[in-house]
Amino acid sequence: SLKLGVALSDKVDEPALLKVKNIRNKLAHGETKFSNTCQDITLDESKDLCNKVKKYLGNVIDQYEVFLNKIQP
Repeated sequence: SLKLGVALSDKVDEPALLKVKNIRNKLAHGETKFSNTCQDITLDESKDLCNKVKKYLGNVIDQYEVFLNKIQP
């Protein structure tokens, strides 16, 4: 039988994702302003966060492609 779903790790060991999620939530809920949130993040740190998130999301996309290729006739 075909197992449905995408094999993503339940345990994500990437602190950058948690940091981005927390920043996003604070901004979305009006707890902070963008300028205040980002004042302590250097350009290099921002680029590093961006690269780590892109890498993780790239892996998610790859897993979906594998899944979709398995179910297509």
